[in-house]
Amino acid sequence: MFTLADNGSPLEPDSFNDPQEPFPRRVLPNQNIIKVLVDRETLCTPSHNVMLHRQRALYQSVVPNYTELDVQTPLCYIRKFTPDGNNLIAISSDQRNVLVYAFMGSGAGQKLYHDSTSVAPAERKLKLFKVFFHLRHDIPVIQDGSEHLNRECSLFTVDNCYMIVVSTTASPDASLNEVYESIRNNEYVFSNDNCPLEHSTIFVIDIHRGRVTDSHSFKHDYIHFSHNQGISLYNDTLAILSVLHQSIHIFKVTPSGLLMYEQTIGRFCYPDDELVYDKVTTSTSPYTEKTFNSLRHRLMTYLHHQAVEFQKKGNKNSISDYYYKYDYFRRLRLWKMQLLDEKHLMLKYTNEALVTLQMAASISHPSFFVFYNIETTEILAVYENTSKELLNLYEDHADYFRNTNTRPDILFQMNCSTACNPHARLIHDRFKQTITNAKMGGPLEAVKRLLGQLPISSQSFSPSPYLDLSLFSYDDKWISSLERPKLSAEQPISFFSRKGGLLKFSIHTSPPQQQTSNSTRRLAAFIFHPYEPFIISMQRTSYEYIVNFHFRNMHML
Repeated sequence: MFTLADNGSPLEPDSFNDPQEPFPRRVLPNQNIIKVLVDRETLCTPSHNVMLHRQRALYQSVVPNYTELDVQTPLCYIRKFTPDGNNLIAISSDQRNVLVYAFMGSGAGQKLYHDSTSVAPAERKLKLFKVFFHLRHDIPVIQDGSEHLNRECSLFTVDNCYMIVVSTTASPDASLNEVYESIRNNEYVFSNDNCPLEHSTIFVIDIHRGRVTDSHSFKHDYIHFSHNQGISLYNDTLAILSVLHQSIHIFKVTPSGLLMYEQTIGRFCYPDDELVYDKVTTSTSPYTEKTFNSLRHRLMTYLHHQAVEFQKKGNKNSISDYYYKYDYFRRLRLWKMQLLDEKHLMLKYTNEALVTLQMAASISHPSFFVFYNIETTEILAVYENTSKELLNLYEDHADYFRNTNTRPDILFQMNCSTACNPHARLIHDRFKQTITNAKMGGPLEAVKRLLGQLPISSQSFSPSPYLDLSLFSYDDKWISSLERPKLSAEQPISFFSRKGGLLKFSIHTSPPQQQTSNSTRRLAAFIFHPYEPFIISMQRTSYEYIVNFHFRNMHML
């Protein structure tokens, strides 16, 4: 509580330092929105603050202070906001259509709360979605009823004009000859019950016009589409990893929304390698070839050169170790990938049983990270998942791994990472220390656990200022900038201001009186608007699906 002078104004900081008191009183900064706006316009802020941080600091005074629980929504699966914040994307309940809702702004619902007696609470829950969102387009994407859109996969181009979605369906029973003819190289990974053959289709959707502009299909294949794992977009470059065929397909998304095929990396590395190869060899099935694929050959060559360099530096056993592990290196299979920029890929290799999901993913399994140049076809570096050097690179340059520099507006680039935020780095270091000091842990286990986050899926972090740890403090156990479902908190999730530590707002995901049995596992997912005080929380169990809106209500101030 502030102490006032005789004239009613706050006391100066020096007046708090009463020698009679053992502890000086804390002076809280003025966070009145009028004062913040005046200071922002007149540049009356500390000299070490740059313009960007000064603009985002305004969000500490404008927060989503109200929660409406159990809002009635149309029969659809809400996906996320477009990066420009103008639209909300959803998938229809039959997973065949893409719904584009225009966002009317975080203040659109004020009229329902102007007079608490005019609109009943139950009626307000029915009207709230239609007040905030107006249906702009209902885009029919799937024409064949056997295919379904993936609810957890969507990417947006940098100009916010196009969206990429995918559909999958179980591959119909095909003859062995059909499957055999579809094999593209001799590193083909055979399917199983956990990694079945599928037909997949990539669609490019014009968000503004509400139509499908192009599509491309992959037959008798398997691609990890969940949470954008097997698909990566950087600017207009699209990379798709075929797990079964151990190939990476590179496309360009043209300004008109077309998918322009460029090359496939795997059996060959240059686009014209196959033409040269066919001229000097007889036509045989790729699966029966005895030679290494081009990408595999470059990996084995790099590892050999690396062993030679280690031997020159004094490691006498490096060459013998290479030949001892030769068969192990040869059996490594491509598991995940990520576009670091338009020219570089980060590839993750591990054993085949893990790639085909025959065993659960674990940090105990060895894996290798390969940095590959698409233009020169060179392998630039190879790191094992125990490499402290790679961990240091990730910690110091996390924004490059997250592709945060692709947004044209610099405000969208302020993701909360270990590279640019000391509070995020502190949480990261505490987590690393916890693993190090654990009973079965240690420094090596900590490195494995942290590098297990790589590669990072495209567009998987929210740029919302309310998740910026330099502005707000919150429990990252229940919510974080990574857009993944987490266990639902029994208590409200509190957000405290970094200035003074005051409670600014809380997110309620369930009614206070609602009790959850120990056997029921509740998951909560959060969709933050990129820049407005508006949050959608979705709570899921095996039996129910609850949607809540969190927004700024001026009538509750």
